[in-house]
Amino acid sequence: MGPAELRPGTIYFDVCEFGPTFAEEHQSSFDVAFLNPPYNPTCPGLVVALHADAGPDAQDKFHRQVALLPSVLTPSGHCVGNQMALVEHMGNQAIVRNIDELREVFGGQCDIRYTRMMQEGHDISVADFLREQYAPIVQRGLLSAASVDTYIRQTSGEHLFFAMIYYEVSRSTSYTAEYFEPASGRPESTWAERLWIHHCILNTASTSKTDGK
Repeated sequence: MGPAELRPGTIYFDVCEFGPTFAEEHQSSFDVAFLNPPYNPTCPGLVVALHADAGPDAQDKFHRQVALLPSVLTPSGHCVGNQMALVEHMGNQAIVRNIDELREVFGGQCDIRYTRMMQEGHDISVADFLREQYAPIVQRGLLSAASVDTYIRQTSGEHLFFAMIYYEVSRSTSYTAEYFEPASGRPESTWAERLWIHHCILNTASTSKTDGK
């Protein structure tokens, strides 16, 4: 059964790569898009499952997918997504880089609502997260301590934090970004649970020829 044969009330799943070819073939085709790219921070030299690899700072797949988003949405279309985002803390101000990127790809013509998803309601420093994530890898001898330390220093800026965010984007004639508090509370999810998931991902990892050991 294909999309043309669908009966009312049925759902059709088509497994394909969301890449430039897909975007070109489906321009302005979708009223709603759900964006949930991989966001496992992946140390160079480490090979993880395809569904998890998101580059050194967990943003590679987000960059690729969000760049295609405006072209596949209809003029009244909108997107719902979640991402382990990069946040820059400057004094009392928190700048979510992923929200700025959404604004840029839509040319400043969109309305964005977003919130943090962690129960604690706070962010975690990139350096702290990566040190905790990769400690078992060093202990197992899969990567050297020196190579992991270099990776962490290069990836974690002085003011960089991770935040788990949920966001909604719709087209507009101008730009607004609104942070909101969930009406029914945040999901019962913590950074400790998030790190447990990433430890599970790395349990099946292997090294490439450029592991830096």
